[in-house]
Amino acid sequence: MITGFTTTDLHKGFNQKTHLILEKFYAELRSKMDEEGSKLLVIPGDHIINKQDQLPKMMRQLRNHFGLEFTIIVVCGNHDYWNNDFYGSRTTLQQVFKEHDKIFQEHGIIYLNGSSCVVEDVIFCGFDGWYGNADPETNDMYHLPKFTDGIPTMRFMSNKAYKDLEKVLNINTKPYRASVCVTHFPPFREGPNEYYNQFCANFTYLNFIAKKFDLLITGHNHIHGIHEFECDGHKCLAINAGSDYNKPKWLKFTI
Repeated sequence: MITGFTTTDLHKGFNQKTHLILEKFYAELRSKMDEEGSKLLVIPGDHIINKQDQLPKMMRQLRNHFGLEFTIIVVCGNHDYWNNDFYGSRTTLQQVFKEHDKIFQEHGIIYLNGSSCVVEDVIFCGFDGWYGNADPETNDMYHLPKFTDGIPTMRFMSNKAYKDLEKVLNINTKPYRASVCVTHFPPFREGPNEYYNQFCANFTYLNFIAKKFDLLITGHNHIHGIHEFECDGHKCLAINAGSDYNKPKWLKFTI
């Protein structure tokens, strides 16, 4: 069995208090992981709030508390693409993608971008994801370029999520004892009312994921929760640490 921990939506740069809040949180999480003998941390996105220069600072702070002996697995969330300088510069979203790859590699972070990694006898597959709703009531469009590769960026990201899910579903997980899917957007209804549904991933993704994976780790909607789904007789547990702005949380999982 493997014991790991997940946290999410830490949003470095949210305000002047965030750095110190994360310092305290990381110290407490590291203490708990040491107590459990765990060296595995999974963070499904929204590492930053709205500026690309926040991401390397976030990774440095993370590695200051969790050395290279810790395996850190991540995907990116919608905030991780935000850049307040998009409209004042020639920076493109494609350049941001490349910079993400570089930053994660420099800090020894495993970025699952439609790809996989293996920890002992468990395979972790991941993709960033995107909204299932074509026009969600979010601020994303104000922090992203209007077009990417000649099409509206919101549509581009939706298409990318679909293609990345296909890559993940084509990964052979059978040689491994268990399989885990990591994605930022939960592909199931979650929240106190219908308003929350527009922030989820495409709901049709769930059956494909639940049929293939034993554990699904998500973030995005800041709701702490554990759910069990079943597809064709196969059970999949879904967990979300549910951090909120300046209120980081963690969950332990065993697989």
